[in-house]
Amino acid sequence: MQNGNFVGRLNITSRKVDLIAVPTNGARPYGIRMAPDGRPWTVLLGTNKIAVVDPDKMTMHEINLPARGARPRRLEITGDGRIWYADYRRGFLGLYDPARKQFDEWALPSGGDAQPYGMASDKLGRVWLVETGVSPNLFVGFDTATKKFISVTPIPSGAGSVRHMDYHAASHTVWFGTDNDTLGRAILPVD
Repeated sequence: MQNGNFVGRLNITSRKVDLIAVPTNGARPYGIRMAPDGRPWTVLLGTNKIAVVDPDKMTMHEINLPARGARPRRLEITGDGRIWYADYRRGFLGLYDPARKQFDEWALPSGGDAQPYGMASDKLGRVWLVETGVSPNLFVGFDTATKKFISVTPIPSGAGSVRHMDYHAASHTVWFGTDNDTLGRAILPVD
């Protein structure tokens, strides 16, 4: 509930909705993902924060990103439980490691013009995102083991913006929709 400043949980059986108010006013929770440990994480688009929910206690813990001017737009969680976020305002890919409680950041190939949006991670633990501030949009891969960008590919339609991406493990592809009314499929490299 981005504009209502809540994160919600729907009980499929009872149809009951539980809401958690985000502690920071105007935080705009956005781009929620589930971690392997069952905890949901979200970016707080109106702030320089990400947040995690304790689903048993229905409480939220906010975590400040290192840069005050950061505006995370999406996040992705790799199988090792590390949290990767796209800093839309500054053009960075960021990492928060909950086990170490530490951050790392990398400037995206297009720098401050990148405006990263959609994100996905694959079975090899790599992170894929789209830079939407450039035309055509660029589909960018990042190897989380070597901590290097491994691919920068223009999207043939131009894209306008890619907001959502989904990894399909069986075909090792990422599917995404664009603001230019196209559907895209990226066949990912195996190594």
